[in-house]
Amino acid sequence: MSYETSIEEAEDTAEKGFQCAGFISQFMKNRWENSLKHIEPKNLKQTILIGLWQRAYCWLQTLAKLNKTADFQAIATASRALLEIYVDMVFIHFDKTNEKADKLYWWHQSEKFKAFDMQIEFERKKNLVSDSSIVNFINENKVGIEQNRLRIWGTKNHPGDRWTRKSLENDVKEVDELCLSETEKFLGNSLEHYYATEYRRSIWDIHSGITSKHQTKYFAV
Repeated sequence: MSYETSIEEAEDTAEKGFQCAGFISQFMKNRWENSLKHIEPKNLKQTILIGLWQRAYCWLQTLAKLNKTADFQAIATASRALLEIYVDMVFIHFDKTNEKADKLYWWHQSEKFKAFDMQIEFERKKNLVSDSSIVNFINENKVGIEQNRLRIWGTKNHPGDRWTRKSLENDVKEVDELCLSETEKFLGNSLEHYYATEYRRSIWDIHSGITSKHQTKYFAV
């Protein structure tokens, strides 16, 4: 939406978005209570999909509570997270094997290992005592994680910010190739269009501090 919109238009759009978030949150709650929470995953793919669905559900519960202009940064953060969850779920859903689920699982393990390893290194330099559970995780999983990094990505190092080893923008384009018609029914346009417009703007909303005092006048998400 243009930043030239009137305050009244912005408030109307924000209210509609808030109502939509509440509706979807309630729908997901009902779906969880009546169906999904009773499913015992049969394989890694199902486990990953249910886990991603739960994350999306939690974000929608959060969005359903955000109805103040000053909430714009939290709303933008949720929007970013939901986009990434949607992309990941599409990839996992359309994969005929467990390959992508396997890759996503090991990326999360690799990311966890990297974070813990950096923490321990920092604490070592500062002569601090590291949490024993973190030390145990490093010791017990170092070999396995490095082996799986090598197996999946061809390196013992952490593969990067995305488990696909591609930019989110490229992943978004691939999602459109897989389910463009479904996305257009929901968003009214392609996911790439959303990424290039609303998503880019959400990044600006989150990180821009110079103009933050002017944000509330035009914020309409």
